[in-house]
Amino acid sequence: MLRDLFIKDLGWKLFSLLLAMFIWLTVHKIIEEPKVADASSASSSVTYSSQPVLVVATAEDVHLYRVVPNTVSVTVSGRKGSAPTAASKTFHYELAQGGSDSQVRIVLVDKYGERELFNGQRSPGSKIDVPVQTAGGARVKIYINGILVEEQDL
Repeated sequence: MLRDLFIKDLGWKLFSLLLAMFIWLTVHKIIEEPKVADASSASSSVTYSSQPVLVVATAEDVHLYRVVPNTVSVTVSGRKGSAPTAASKTFHYELAQGGSDSQVRIVLVDKYGERELFNGQRSPGSKIDVPVQTAGGARVKIYINGILVEEQDL
């Protein structure tokens, strides 16, 4: 009776054991694969050490927060050529003549979001040239003394 427990349907039991081992090896290989660098894809990484951690808050006082640790190391990695190519341009803006100095803020809006290209005090008639790298469908907003005065498509 005990012997029948082990020998009965021995073929199916061996088949089940082999199938379970095959499934385990397949799953194990899939899990381990990302850790092995692919020789065909040249990847690189850069580590930035001792970067300060800053609290960015808009509606609350940042003095209420304490960040521990106050510096971190950031590693950026990826395959070479995997980033989308950005078109490199120079954005030119000329302030109107007359009046007094103005606070000029130039903001780029593209598919990655909004980022500030320039923020500074300039005198009337000043010319501002800012290098810009855009990624499709970019728009530039120009603020003078905090007021949106112009928008341009790039």
